[in-house]
Amino acid sequence: MSYSWGELATESLDQVHQQFGHRVLGIGGTWLGTPNALPTEGRLRRITACLRSDLPPALWNYWWQAHYLDAICDAGFHFWRAENLQAARVQLVRGKQLVRGVWLRNLLRFSNYFFDDMAWLVLAAARLDQLALALHEEPSNLARTVQRTLGAELYSAHDQVLAGGLYWSRARNFKNTPVNSPAALHFARSGDTAMARALVGWMRERLYDPQLGLYLDGIHLTQHGHRLDRRVFTYNQGPIIGALLELGQPEDLGHVAELVSAVNKNLVTPTSGIRLESGADGGLFTGILCRYLAFAARDTRLPLATRQLAATLVEQTAMALPAQQPSQLSGAVQRTTLFFAAATVRSSLTEG
Repeated sequence: MSYSWGELATESLDQVHQQFGHRVLGIGGTWLGTPNALPTEGRLRRITACLRSDLPPALWNYWWQAHYLDAICDAGFHFWRAENLQAARVQLVRGKQLVRGVWLRNLLRFSNYFFDDMAWLVLAAARLDQLALALHEEPSNLARTVQRTLGAELYSAHDQVLAGGLYWSRARNFKNTPVNSPAALHFARSGDTAMARALVGWMRERLYDPQLGLYLDGIHLTQHGHRLDRRVFTYNQGPIIGALLELGQPEDLGHVAELVSAVNKNLVTPTSGIRLESGADGGLFTGILCRYLAFAARDTRLPLATRQLAATLVEQTAMALPAQQPSQLSGAVQRTTLFFAAATVRSSLTEG
């Protein structure tokens, strides 16, 4: 079956806005996604659900909001490439509102306990800034505050224990791919290529499994030494691809080709593309990987075979999702992310 991925992606994002999106505490100029879909009937029930989500001690999924923002940026750039500037500006406004909503819900700050959460948000905020520049619009001052504040937080997570790498949280007892990979991409995009290169090298030495050709989860620091967590998650392979593309040396691009091949060998199901992780946080994982596979599919510096494989992986994975109607924000954002990734790769090879 052939799908119009751009139309599906736009419809999916509209559904996310309608089913999960709301103004924080009813305050204009703000936006957030609730963890679970809002009631479809009864205005009072919907308002009550929003208020319960917006006030502590309700569950606060900071990093889900970061990926919601990234999906909004995906939409903005999709419309910008299609020269639908009005639609792109609508997404820019929504993205600015979401950044403001995160600041408000996070108690008037952007800093968080988990450094990986902050890495994801700084990446999305920087993309929002780039969208504003592409549209010749005023950037979001709050998005730039995110980049300054959280960029500094990421530097503070780094030390020479285990010869480098960033900690996952303020507990400072776990160094893992989920923080080092997006942080490396952030540093590469923001101009600190030395730091990006150091993190990429550290991960390659400490967390890369040459037999699998994939990155393992992380290293736990204990009183008795350290312990390698050998679990392999789909999303951990994504932003390292992005960081390598940003660094862009021949050895970096060669490693991207190796990673795309390893994903195809080790993370693909027999019938539905890349495996989909289950529930809650896992509902975001495969969409994150596919966003960066789509970037690889568009990159003409890579071998055509690698680009074609990346595009095929994205489209095959997206094919499993049109009939799904996720009840959690994470899964709904992943569905949108995958559709925009598929829309990107559909045109990438003809352009290249």
